[in-house]
Amino acid sequence: CQATGEPDPTISWYFKGAPVNVTDTTKYTIVDLPLTSSSHGSVIRINNVGSCDAGTYTCNATNVISSDTSSGVLTVNVAPNITTPMEGEEFNITEGTEGSIRCTATGHPVPTVVWQNSDGSSLSSNMRLVSGDPVVTSTGVGNVSSVSVELMLIGAVRGDSGMYTC
Repeated sequence: CQATGEPDPTISWYFKGAPVNVTDTTKYTIVDLPLTSSSHGSVIRINNVGSCDAGTYTCNATNVISSDTSSGVLTVNVAPNITTPMEGEEFNITEGTEGSIRCTATGHPVPTVVWQNSDGSSLSSNMRLVSGDPVVTSTGVGNVSSVSVELMLIGAVRGDSGMYTC
């Protein structure tokens, strides 16, 4: 954040509209930068960035005459994490019936979920094996989303037995 003014402006930082707790030096480091005789700057450093740090940061430059603001949006990428099914979880379906397995993953950007069979090849939908459309929801934590894809088996036969991976 760079600001000019006479008298010199004071720069303060806001996150999602609330003042940044500058006393929390484990989370934030604020560095004041005297750029020129009439221009001052401030840099906010966010330590140990996590998904909860995603959002709008605003700097506010104020002196006795006026104030001005400038904002920027921080996007935090989060590696995909499969939340269901659990590793090694078994599903049993009676021959001739139908059943389904749901795979849910979180991350940012929204992860792509693909079902594979035991040889690692992607499953293609056919009359009996259907991969449903992805359902995407917000997790409420930063910008992390959850995506869920259901694998449905219609009219199970013994040959459908095996390992399925998402």
